Amino acid sequence: MEIIMQAYEKIKEKAGRKWGFDTISSKLILSGVVIAIIVAFFVGFVVSGTITGLEERLIRSRLEADINYAKDLVSHNNKEAKWNIKDNTIYFGETMIGDGTKERANLGPFFEHFEKTGTLAYIFVKVSDDDPEYKAAQGQDLSYAIGHYRRAAGSTLGPGGKSILGSFMAKNVSDALDKYGVYSGEANVAEDTLFCLYRVLKNEGGEAVGAIVVGRSIEELNKEISKAVLKIAFFTLFIISVVIIIVFIIISQFIKTINNIVFYLRKLEVGVIPDERLEVNSIGELNLVGESVNNLVGYLRENLVLQKKSEIDALTGLPNRMSYDQYSEELEKYLYANQKTLGVEILDIDYFKQYNDNYGHQNGDECIKMIAGELQKLVQECPKIYAARYGGDEFVIIYPGLLLSEVEGFVKNLKKAVQSKGMEHKFSKASDVVTVTQGVCFDIFSKGKTLSDFLKRADEALYEEKKIGRNSYRIIQM
Repeated sequence: MEIIMQAYEKIKEKAGRKWGFDTISSKLILSGVVIAIIVAFFVGFVVSGTITGLEERLIRSRLEADINYAKDLVSHNNKEAKWNIKDNTIYFGETMIGDGTKERANLGPFFEHFEKTGTLAYIFVKVSDDDPEYKAAQGQDLSYAIGHYRRAAGSTLGPGGKSILGSFMAKNVSDALDKYGVYSGEANVAEDTLFCLYRVLKNEGGEAVGAIVVGRSIEELNKEISKAVLKIAFFTLFIISVVIIIVFIIISQFIKTINNIVFYLRKLEVGVIPDERLEVNSIGELNLVGESVNNLVGYLRENLVLQKKSEIDALTGLPNRMSYDQYSEELEKYLYANQKTLGVEILDIDYFKQYNDNYGHQNGDECIKMIAGELQKLVQECPKIYAARYGGDEFVIIYPGLLLSEVEGFVKNLKKAVQSKGMEHKFSKASDVVTVTQGVCFDIFSKGKTLSDFLKRADEALYEEKKIGRNSYRIIQM
């Protein structure tokens, strides 16, 4: 373990580098900073140009929504309603809107619309050029030229509370509606400057019968637009930040890949063969370097696997006798330095010769593999425990640093686990299924003792127990 730690310290020492602009890392980061600044300026320029054209679209979008809401209030959400004229009065479906007089004006929906949205709304009815009221209005001394759309209903009174129903639309707006069907812009309504959106209203036959207009105070709209633009500005800053972060992530990943390759190679330099592959999440030359390194490590690992195979029992997957001998040497050194308890168990399959002779060697192998499987579970349950195939149908289990009660508990559970597998053995004198007998030596490991001494005493315990019977265990001391 100390050798490995020293090797890693050497790796860190050799992999360490001072910062300077002669390193590839510093050059990449400097390039990233430049790219991030360019991207930030570009995004800022594009967004500022977009915001300029966005203000009017935001206003129109809001007013379009106001128009649709006003229609829903007037028609009581009747999606099939159509605009039509009856007796010089404009209707939406069966709902009367008005004819320009206060007496026949349906004002309720427009006042409700204003209370809920703060938006003024009006309906105009289109009149012919020879309409008497239109002609009379043309003769009046007005500050603007009028068009042939008369205000039939709406949500605004003039100065002093005077109704503005019956007043006519400005001619420039009227002409625009006749030509394009829509108009938007500033307008003076009841001595208040509004930004308005006008749309032509058509009957079922597609003929213009009137117009609808919604308008909001320019000051209020500017406040709302400012809020929207502020949100966009924050969003833009967020996007710029994300772009900068992405650039730095890409650069840092590139640098990380290079450092990973260097660190991986340093391991090989000090004689450590990594278990994991060198992961190079890149393309091009770095990926080729990574593949070459992985191929080299693959060859080294194959040699290591062959070495390990010589230490593993091919049938059971447990450590073999050679591996056990190596483990014993290391464990003895540890126990001499740290006096602890030690339990050594020898496990033997009851009447295994009779099993082999009657069920065949293939089934005999399956029986041995079943026992090995239970031992592997035992080792998984308590990683301190070591289990190996000692030879034939004998297995050795080592319990270092455990209490006697713990060791006895593991021994009992192992015996029960084997018997509970229910593997048939009609030729056993102990049971009708495969069972095991166990001999255990438990004591404190002190100087003058060896693992072989414990193993010998465990073998004696097994022999003595077999004299009495099978499918049992015996624990003795040194």
